[in-house]
Amino acid sequence: KYSGHPQVLKSFVDGLKKLDVKFNVNPTEKKDFYSNVLVLSGIEQLEQAINLKKKKIIKKIFAGPNLAIFPSEFKNVFSSKEIDYVITPSKWVTDYYKKDFPIIKNKIKELPSGIDLDYWMPKDGKKKFVLFYIKEHNINFKFNIKKYIKFFKKEKIEYKILKYGTYNNKKYKKLLNQSTISIFFSISESQGIALLESWAMGVPTLVYYNNEITFQNRKINSE
Repeated sequence: KYSGHPQVLKSFVDGLKKLDVKFNVNPTEKKDFYSNVLVLSGIEQLEQAINLKKKKIIKKIFAGPNLAIFPSEFKNVFSSKEIDYVITPSKWVTDYYKKDFPIIKNKIKELPSGIDLDYWMPKDGKKKFVLFYIKEHNINFKFNIKKYIKFFKKEKIEYKILKYGTYNNKKYKKLLNQSTISIFFSISESQGIALLESWAMGVPTLVYYNNEITFQNRKINSE
């Protein structure tokens, strides 16, 4: 339904609806452009917004939160005076952005996403297994899942495996409703939306602790 990160955009859209704020998504006609623009993802789209502001077609640009891992990679864009605010998804991302590209530090604002608590609501049912939630995309890192599986089999504990990017909300909700606990194998979370969904379903979590990752030969520290 939405381009970019669907859950992040949905959260933003749902918030605007509840606040009764007039908005549109991805307008194509000049007459439909509003004065305030959020460019959630896409550097090319951000460049287009900058050009529109230079032409005084729009007044304010909010850039983020899914535009760049390293804002310094796009320094010619992010240093633009036309950008009013740089949006990040969480405090640790804000801290890293300030270190990576200090020139934008006074423009940074956080916009955490939420979840739909009316949807992520547990139903009565039998708890059958432990859920392994595996997220290892984009990073050259592999968890040794086999040793945990071996332990669970030895102890005759039933489990299910769910991999990031291979499911929809309906499937995840169904699994959570039958899970006693969810174990997260993830080395980075900007907001932890899947964790929030697990908690909302009444499923406690065990999370892999990691305060530093390496991406494109650069270290990102979350503390």
